[in-house]
Amino acid sequence: MTAQVSQNCWYLTAKRFFTFLFKTLFPVEIINADLMKRENKPYIVIANHRSVWDPLILMSVCPEQIRFLVKEELMQRPLLSKLAKKIDVIPVQRHASDIRAFRDCITALRNQCILGIFPEGTRYSGGSMESPEPGAAMLAMMQKVELLPVYISARPRLFHKTRVVVGEALASQTKITSENLAKFSDEIKIRYRELRAEASRRFYAAEE
Repeated sequence: MTAQVSQNCWYLTAKRFFTFLFKTLFPVEIINADLMKRENKPYIVIANHRSVWDPLILMSVCPEQIRFLVKEELMQRPLLSKLAKKIDVIPVQRHASDIRAFRDCITALRNQCILGIFPEGTRYSGGSMESPEPGAAMLAMMQKVELLPVYISARPRLFHKTRVVVGEALASQTKITSENLAKFSDEIKIRYRELRAEASRRFYAAEE
């Protein structure tokens, strides 16, 4: 049985506020929400990255507190830096081999924390996850934890429904090699194509 990691008051306050927001003004429909209720912990939540709303959406739909990886540039802004530290984020240098951030992620997983990573490394409007960076997959393989994929269909808009599709967890028990890492990354791409297709089906079904 894994230890339960408590959520800090700053995180809980933000979570309650944005959960309310995504149930009212900026409605979010969660598809396969039961897959967020996980017994195997820790794990890594991964998601496509469309907008600055994405971490807030994940915060609202995940039962546990997520330690998000955020771009280091945010920590240079005084107000955002204070808020980020309050909710215990991990700063990371984008598109670079950030050894410090990688070690912080390993420590967090060993302490039974849930990580939140956007593998694309920056925002993309397409949401297809065709070019994920290898960090999340490598972490999962090294620490023998699962990746929980979440697809966000669009940027939230006032009174317009955004669909969030949770997928079956991905795991790799193979030895870390460049070939196995590439295969695992391909599995992530395939899973996101499936999640994107499911979100599209729900959209067109709602329009009928």
